[in-house]
Amino acid sequence: MKLFLVRHAKAYSRARWKEDDALRPLTPAGDLQSEAIATAIAEEHPQRLISSPAVRCIQTLEPLAHATGLRIERDARLAEGATLDGAALLLASLGDQPTVLCGHGDLLPVLVASVDAEGVRPDAIDCEKGSFWRIESVNGRGRRATYWLPRDTSGAPSEQVGGPRARRLAVLDLGSSSFHLLVADAEPGGTIHRVGRERVMLRLGALISDEGKIPRAAADTAVETVEQMSEDAREAGAGRVIAVATAALRDASNGREVVQRLSEALGERVRMLSGEEEARLIFRAIGQRLALGDERALGIDLGGGSLEIAAGARGDVRWERSLPIGSVRLHQELGRDDPLTDTQRAAITARVREALSPLGERVERFAPDRTVAIGGTVRALYRLANALDEDEHRIPLDASLLRTEVDALVQRLAGSSHAQRRRMRGMSARRADLLPTGALIVQEIFRSLGLREVAVCDWGLREGALLEAIARR
Repeated sequence: MKLFLVRHAKAYSRARWKEDDALRPLTPAGDLQSEAIATAIAEEHPQRLISSPAVRCIQTLEPLAHATGLRIERDARLAEGATLDGAALLLASLGDQPTVLCGHGDLLPVLVASVDAEGVRPDAIDCEKGSFWRIESVNGRGRRATYWLPRDTSGAPSEQVGGPRARRLAVLDLGSSSFHLLVADAEPGGTIHRVGRERVMLRLGALISDEGKIPRAAADTAVETVEQMSEDAREAGAGRVIAVATAALRDASNGREVVQRLSEALGERVRMLSGEEEARLIFRAIGQRLALGDERALGIDLGGGSLEIAAGARGDVRWERSLPIGSVRLHQELGRDDPLTDTQRAAITARVREALSPLGERVERFAPDRTVAIGGTVRALYRLANALDEDEHRIPLDASLLRTEVDALVQRLAGSSHAQRRRMRGMSARRADLLPTGALIVQEIFRSLGLREVAVCDWGLREGALLEAIARR
């Protein structure tokens, strides 16, 4: 279940509008709010848009309809003065399709209160014009509701445009596989609303020379990429750009020199994360995203250059490890052939097993209530297992990957050529060359750590960096 309950954006006042109230349109400020709503919801890939017949509600959804290609359905059960009974029947008819409902201030708070969801206080439900409630299922354990505040249209500074308490921030994740930009509105309580994302696959980890250096040409490309992403972030209204560097830049013999060039290009210091710092930021993100609470959790992040593992509970990391067995690194060192040979497959598995062997007993003693995996490789495997297109389907909150599914994927990918993988339903085109190696690594993680199932989370290092930034303010 995924619902967006939207209150229409700012409209002209009833006193000024002398015609039929149902025809009362949005103000210019309301138009800005409707654009902000479209930006916030479009990437969630809604399947239906349903509106009150009032013009102000329809106009609120029009930018979202344009962005998604969906038509706006009109339903009188969302009209001003409609009853909860009628709206409840509408909700019951929706099934599991991600749906956006747009209505009025008299009905929506009552409708939100009727949905049994964590995060809702029935005695104090905000529902400002141009705001929405996001309600979705969480791991089959109930529902969670989060409230998105309307865009400030009064000329507030850029760091305040996501709502009265929100800051618009950007994170630049300078990784071994890709450079990734995330622009988001982040609120002090840990709510994050994505505004935009950008990814450039640089594969720095695969370009490191035999001397352990990042070649000059690759560094030049990295600098150009950071300059462009920095410009994109500021054009999107980010008041601050947070840049973090991970395994490839951390491990390269000239990594600090390259990071200095990247800092100069950005105009901000690029923070070189240790493996332990990276693991702690990731654990913070998954704890917030999946509402882990008191659960003992094991967090796993398979990146291009390294594997980060962290264990903890109640937001406290008990221990963490960073291991040099990332998918790009092992592909470059052990698995360059296409398809992989039996010898290469055995070598990749052996390297991962050797690195993880000291941790199996420790994980068993820790006895996590839940294990959560993040990273592009794990998400790509989840999409492939479920035949989900990367551009059309976001990872749901209750996503999980089974050991049996990974075993089946390894067999499916074994012996396949790059061209054959590109034709597989759900295959990420950017990862088609790396996924056989990545699948072998994930398979051995399951085996060595005694795992049967992992939750797949769509938050990670970038969101962890945002959460740390707003907590320090």
